[in-house]
Amino acid sequence: MTDNKTERLNPGSVAELLYHDDPMILVDRVVKRLDDGVICETDITSGTLFADDKGVPAYVAIEYMAQAIGVFDGIIRKESSRKPEIGFLLGSRKFELFTNRFLFGQTLKITVKRIWDGEKVVQFDCIVEDARSLDTVAKATLTVYSPSRII
Repeated sequence: MTDNKTERLNPGSVAELLYHDDPMILVDRVVKRLDDGVICETDITSGTLFADDKGVPAYVAIEYMAQAIGVFDGIIRKESSRKPEIGFLLGSRKFELFTNRFLFGQTLKITVKRIWDGEKVVQFDCIVEDARSLDTVAKATLTVYSPSRII
């Protein structure tokens, strides 16, 4: 699939792509499948996990990034008629936050792109943007491990 082709998935399908169960599913939807990644979105509401009375602390962005990587893996597994499997976040490089918190009513755009590929260890460049303004609110390079890797 090429970067300019959009794959829209049915509402609720994110749960089919991730190894997680509610309430730990933090990504709301898949916007676009890329050759080496995916673009997802999540809406910040008062019911969002980890929300307090002011919004969601920005450090939760690392989990949004990790789950977007899980969605990418889940898409590839689904294409091969396989179920989601567990993966592990090993670490991050250059994790930067450009805000203290995400505000209610805000939609976040999470883009993850594979940049290095080991046998079972893979690195992704990750960017979280405000979906309306496209301002970058967080970015990092995440290293993940998949015991039964297919991505």
